[in-house]
Amino acid sequence: MRRFTTPGAGRFLQTIGKFEVLERLGQGGMGTVYRARDPILDRPVALKTISPELAANPEFLGRFQREARAAARLTHPNIVTVYELGEVSGTHYIAMELLEGLDLVEAMSPGRLPLDEAPRDGRGLPRAGLRAQARRDPTAT
Repeated sequence: MRRFTTPGAGRFLQTIGKFEVLERLGQGGMGTVYRARDPILDRPVALKTISPELAANPEFLGRFQREARAAARLTHPNIVTVYELGEVSGTHYIAMELLEGLDLVEAMSPGRLPLDEAPRDGRGLPRAGLRAQARRDPTAT
């Protein structure tokens, strides 16, 4: 991650590759997710990074890269679009569609999601899984 001062603004802006990091959205066991901006296409993105410790482990790095490639092969309204998989100065990242709204933990907390809406919200996921399986195995139904 690079840090530089924006001309005339006097504030620090962090970048990961071409992406301008705006804020940290969350951190988990494998790494950190940031809200960022693609300055070339002028659109918001989510940047998922893997921690340097895990990136040094070929098994974890391979899992991270496989996750990005698998998601990039899918097209479905219930699955985020992957824009780019990359590495810059030792920081491995996945740039993907940024979705606004509640995160899964918030949405699933008691009283947040009415029971009559739960089936509707998850209904497309089995179809997405079947489509993913069909792409790997043309004989799958």
